[in-house]
Amino acid sequence: MRWILLSLLFCGASNASTCILTEEQEFLWNQKYRPLFKVNTEYSDGSYSVEILLPNKIENREYESSALFIDSLEEPSLFLLAEAFEHDEGKIVWYTVGPELVRKHFFVFVYGKGCGISVTVPVTFN
Repeated sequence: MRWILLSLLFCGASNASTCILTEEQEFLWNQKYRPLFKVNTEYSDGSYSVEILLPNKIENREYESSALFIDSLEEPSLFLLAEAFEHDEGKIVWYTVGPELVRKHFFVFVYGKGCGISVTVPVTFN
């Protein structure tokens, strides 16, 4: 299920090359690039506001897409594509959520077309 949902992030034309993303490569990208993402959560008036600041590029690859996964990356209870907006020298993704939906939240960010770089960022609620 996870691979089907992640494939939706890599929308585009089909070509003759094949990309195979391994768990090891995913782990290495997360270790290397996750520090570039800043997650801020704030509780106010009965709900949480979540902001994620992200870079415009990673390794000269432009930001392409992002998606929210709730509960699990493999079998999420909610999968939602999210739009990033220009912010200072990067981009920002934000959303609000009620306390009843405060569970495990993950964002997956994709950089580059075709065989791009994906970075998984967990959201921690305080």
